[in-house]
Amino acid sequence: MIHSVQLMLYVNDVEKIADFWKNTFGVKEAERNDMPDGSISVTLNITPQLSFVLFNKEFIRNYSDVANLDTPSVMLHTEHLNKVHKRIQDAGCFASEIGLHGGKRNFHFADPEQNYFAVSEHKVLL
Repeated sequence: MIHSVQLMLYVNDVEKIADFWKNTFGVKEAERNDMPDGSISVTLNITPQLSFVLFNKEFIRNYSDVANLDTPSVMLHTEHLNKVHKRIQDAGCFASEIGLHGGKRNFHFADPEQNYFAVSEHKVLL
């Protein structure tokens, strides 16, 4: 059975986007690989079961003509919605106002390359 997920995200500047995720969310870099064209890929552990693998778009264009370069729709869940919202704004990135949708507080944000993600509040019940 499946025990974890890796999402491949295609970006223009792997280092810049990796730094954004590491500095804003405190995620850890799990792996760094040199690619055949001289670019790099970086794997970031978002949660124990989810990682993002960042690849340079130009590398993907040249080596995988069937890959969709669009950013997938990703919803992140947190117990600390206000704190995450502020950290994104402090990083100088767009974060929408926190709203209520489907009975949960959430917002969306853009990374430094204008790739959009969503964040929803998840309350842990004791």
